[in-house]
Amino acid sequence: MLDDPLIDSVSSIDASRSVDRRSRLLLVCADRATSQTLRVLKDVEELRIIIASEPAAAISMLTREEIDVVLLESINRGSTLEELCTAIRSGQKARGIGILTVVDGMDPAAIRGAFAAGSTDVVTRPLRPAALVERIRHLGNRDLVTAATEPLSVIDPLTALPDRNAFRRLLEQRIGERAPTQPLAIILLDIDRFKKINDSLGHDFGDQVLAEFALRLATSLGGQTEGRALGRYGGDEFVVMLGDLGRVGDVAQAARKILRVLAEPLVVGEREIFITASVGAAVAPADGETAEPLLRNAETAMYAAKRAEPMNASVVRKFDLENTLRRALERNELSVLYQPIVQAKRQTLVGFEALLRWHREGHEPSQPEEFVPMAEETGLIVEIGEWVMRKACIQGQIWNQQAISPVRVTVNISHRQLRSRGFVNSVARILDETGLDARLLELEITESSVVRNERETLTALHQLKVQGIRLAVDDFGTGHSAMSYLKKFPLNTLKIDQSFTRGITTDADDAAIITATINMAHGLNMTVVAEGVELEEQLYFLSQHQCDEVQGFLFSHPLDVEEATRRLQTPTWGPAST
Repeated sequence: MLDDPLIDSVSSIDASRSVDRRSRLLLVCADRATSQTLRVLKDVEELRIIIASEPAAAISMLTREEIDVVLLESINRGSTLEELCTAIRSGQKARGIGILTVVDGMDPAAIRGAFAAGSTDVVTRPLRPAALVERIRHLGNRDLVTAATEPLSVIDPLTALPDRNAFRRLLEQRIGERAPTQPLAIILLDIDRFKKINDSLGHDFGDQVLAEFALRLATSLGGQTEGRALGRYGGDEFVVMLGDLGRVGDVAQAARKILRVLAEPLVVGEREIFITASVGAAVAPADGETAEPLLRNAETAMYAAKRAEPMNASVVRKFDLENTLRRALERNELSVLYQPIVQAKRQTLVGFEALLRWHREGHEPSQPEEFVPMAEETGLIVEIGEWVMRKACIQGQIWNQQAISPVRVTVNISHRQLRSRGFVNSVARILDETGLDARLLELEITESSVVRNERETLTALHQLKVQGIRLAVDDFGTGHSAMSYLKKFPLNTLKIDQSFTRGITTDADDAAIITATINMAHGLNMTVVAEGVELEEQLYFLSQHQCDEVQGFLFSHPLDVEEATRRLQTPTWGPAST
């Protein structure tokens, strides 16, 4: 027997004693955690608790007595949970008995293990009286079990979390217990592009991802408490309840913490899987005073945040590419090359454009057009873009300490970077940390970025311009923007797309377009750079029509840092110097 006054005061008997029919619960235990369970149960009048401190005593009693429910505590005296469940099921009287196992904390692995061992249902600590009694009554009602009028278990067997209905009942209970001034938040999460995982890697693999996601989500909450709960809402949707918030504003901080933890890769089999999730939140009582409106409003917010993504035939390749790209920075697979920008008439160096390359093991170096769209799509471009800018600014500062005349560095930025919160401040921070003069940094955006989200873009560009940073528009002429945008936006440089440069000596229309573009840009006090210059005839035409700067293979292919540093000392960059 256990040496515990509380156990003695309830009912502690050995296998030789007979018990009356009111004895519905047999508690099998081997540690002092039982005391907590008994404090929860001792005031439930219709339940008589029978203690068996040894598994052998419990099994013997089950062969002779009508026990409705067995509640298993930690078993640590020679019998595993699986062995005990098997022994309980072996008796004629015990075949239909409900086995309820208490698991410490919100541990999906432990819950899955309990079901695998043969448990009928699971409850988790900290124990709540209403929830525990509900499960005992449910398991003890043999007519209900036989009729199967509702699922016996409220635990999702795949993720070991409460299912949708169980979570809803728990939410209703917590709302009823909530103090009027205590905020209670619901956070609903939906895994982004989960269908892609199932379609490309199979449903079994998808199930493993869901199980690991549930475990990671539980970890992000730091364990289950009186005010917290986690459930599987259905499919690839999960729901979190936070009833221990100090104030309403804490829900945003909690959501960010969850997403930070989820940002780390999941290891499933031999694959690293990066998961993102769309999130929606609702807070009681502002968004609802009962479970139904709270869940509905959280779901509405979540779907408002979720964006659809089309599927295509190369879904497996894209999926692997995305996961590999996420590791590229920490594996030092990314590098920056520098293509010279040359003054057209004098053919002297005025700057370098930083160009990103990706060197994957076993692959040829990847060009930006092969992976930048994926980086844009997933949001990785923000982190990668900041890395490129920092690297280019560090190198630009080194070069300007060595060069006779100032050399600017040009860095491409995407519309997603431009719109990301904190981008302008991050540029200022990088300039401050690297020491590069802001006037020697040029940020290059595409024509489509200029016209997209006009108000946000205009605000960000003006903030950058105030810092002294030069701004350039790339690929001019390939989009559909009106010329009025060039007047409206604070741009310093206009870069003519190489598709026009290529035809200036053979196509009269291209020549006319470039001539008009140069004149128009100069009228707006903008510098003109022609890209893709490969022939001397093209250089001559551009020089004659007052194009300010050029870049292209006629002068140099993109160079690594060592070669660019060596060529920095070259007086002229004409065709003869390549």
